[in-house]
Amino acid sequence: MAEQLGLAIAGVNLPAHFMLRVEEGNRTIFVDAFHSGDVLDRKACERRLSEIAKGPVVLTEPMTSACPLKVVVIRMLRNLKTIYWNSHDVVSALPVQRRLVALNPKDPQELRDLGVICAQADRLGQAIDPLQAYLDSSPPADEAREIQALLDAVRRQVAQWN
Repeated sequence: MAEQLGLAIAGVNLPAHFMLRVEEGNRTIFVDAFHSGDVLDRKACERRLSEIAKGPVVLTEPMTSACPLKVVVIRMLRNLKTIYWNSHDVVSALPVQRRLVALNPKDPQELRDLGVICAQADRLGQAIDPLQAYLDSSPPADEAREIQALLDAVRRQVAQWN
């Protein structure tokens, strides 16, 4: 729709927040869709981000560059995953997590989350490979012990089915 209106709009993956960047002549303005579509200049954008981050944020040119569509989709899916996770809705979180792994097949944290969600959704057989892939990525020792314990429990349960 923006193209049809002749507007150069792009998503911007800012620290702690996502906004739209609009090129208006030789200046850039930001649209905060999560705060009633507020239109912000660079300084106002820095103030908003500083409020959200609870600390000073100074924007650099690389920070305000347009992000690829894949980054936008990943960020949206991660937000959706967080909503489902926080409401303990693992059934809804599972297809979201599968999409995140499809977009990031080598991301250890996404693999870990897929394994954990599969285990919690009673898809034990489907939890093994992502949990093992996560452990193969050399995670921090404390977390590795926790995930190894989960993987061992899942394998024991699956072995009982046979």
